[in-house]
Amino acid sequence: MRVMQSHSATLPRFILLILAAILVCTVYIIVQFSRCSDCIFAEDFGLFYNAGQLAVSGSLTALYNAELVQGWLQSSVSVFHPFLYPPHSLLLLFILGLAAPACAFIFWYSVQIGLVVVSIRSSYIQALLHNIPSFTFASLVIFSPFIVISLLAGQVGLLWAVLFAGVMAHRKSSPVLAGLMLALFSFKPQLGFLLPLLLLAEKNWKSLFFAGLATGAMILLSILIWGLGPWHDYQQIMALSWQVVMRAPDKYMTVSASPYMGMRMLGLNSDIALLFQEILSITIVIIIWRLLKKPLEERNIMLLLVSATFLVSPYSYIYDSVILALPCIALLAHVSENSATSLERITLVLLAFLPIVAIKTQPMHIPYSVIAVFTAFLAAVASAKQPEKR
Repeated sequence: MRVMQSHSATLPRFILLILAAILVCTVYIIVQFSRCSDCIFAEDFGLFYNAGQLAVSGSLTALYNAELVQGWLQSSVSVFHPFLYPPHSLLLLFILGLAAPACAFIFWYSVQIGLVVVSIRSSYIQALLHNIPSFTFASLVIFSPFIVISLLAGQVGLLWAVLFAGVMAHRKSSPVLAGLMLALFSFKPQLGFLLPLLLLAEKNWKSLFFAGLATGAMILLSILIWGLGPWHDYQQIMALSWQVVMRAPDKYMTVSASPYMGMRMLGLNSDIALLFQEILSITIVIIIWRLLKKPLEERNIMLLLVSATFLVSPYSYIYDSVILALPCIALLAHVSENSATSLERITLVLLAFLPIVAIKTQPMHIPYSVIAVFTAFLAAVASAKQPEKR
């Protein structure tokens, strides 16, 4: 009995150590950002707000300007932010364009933070944290590094994390709502493209139907409002952006989280790295499909899908890693249950510190993001193959 108490007592200290270190990293990120002369607070918010204003005015030619992207591709300028979201995303950004800059700014951050708070207090997240005292505090801390980077950049990573959790949480109890949430991933499909695979494996036809219906309705509505021109220009922009990402990786390498960029960091040329990415992506999708046919714990499904999202797509960035906070929560609870494997503990540490460590190591051509996410995928696969021990 004493041995059991002693062993269990070490687990809270392990978790508290991780949480304390994460909090220190969060403070460090804020301090470093404040000292950065080239860093602009909420820079990407300006991009979204400008898109909203152009949507209100109807002048989308300036928004999807292929000539600007082509000029940047041929220049030595390292920073450029074209608008790479499809025209039907403007149906939501339209709201920003109707407001004054200050009001739009407050609305932008209030909605995201509010969604995070609601998500943390939801029954789904509480179920993942059912055995952790003061779970709200623990959740907020574990989210902090991801939240800070997303908010400092003015990105919408929090929205994608909440939507991902929402689809997972409601896919069985409210399949229509899950389908509508999944439809919003059509704005940024590289973060939600594996969710339909889960719904297919579970034969959740209702969620898939309403996801397709809502996506089609938004696309049709955007065409009725702004015409087909923006869609044609958007396709040109995306073709050029693919060229930027695949053939000019130096401009994205340090902020990317994909295996393709990881291979480029290690010195492989683009063709070999892309072939590696394609083989890896196909292999992982096959593995996931076979595992999803088995009965899995919810935390396993979460870790499997989120980690694979970054491994399958060659187009992902560190500020998109907010959704990695979801498996962090699940792993945090699992470690506290004294049932986590060593690999799962290592995964928790690697993922929890990903934002700050990746920013520091990837400029040195060390693909930390890929290492962390691949470790998470291996932990999910290993756990999924041994359900009887869970």
